[in-house]
Amino acid sequence: MVEVLSSGGVSDESIQGLKDSLTINEDSDSPQELDDTIISLTQVDDALKKAWSFASCYPGIEVSTLISTLDQLRSLLSDKATLLRKPIQRKLDNISMNPKADPELLEGAQKEEEKISNTVSQMNISAYKSRALVAVAQLG
Repeated sequence: MVEVLSSGGVSDESIQGLKDSLTINEDSDSPQELDDTIISLTQVDDALKKAWSFASCYPGIEVSTLISTLDQLRSLLSDKATLLRKPIQRKLDNISMNPKADPELLEGAQKEEEKISNTVSQMNISAYKSRALVAVAQLG
């Protein structure tokens, strides 16, 4: 993505801003760490949106290459969010199956699962939009 944007004339400063947003926090053992992970996933999603916005500002960008690259990155982001959701789902399942589980613990696990589920949905929607762009680009 960086190469496509750079060769299209996007400034190094703008590209560096994108690069700084492309790191995902992988720890999610506590609610705060989960929030940090969700924030980092959202930042990456926003960076990819911004990268796409450069296509309308810089006519030198190879749009089809950018679309293909963004599609691959969005698919990876969607997969990453889904993988991060699995341990949270297991935790919720384990707590839910215990009839003696602390109600506060169950409520906390349900909130965590809801947060990551919403994030997974957001990442999937972005990935679907990228796939649509790929389909349109192939028609043209």
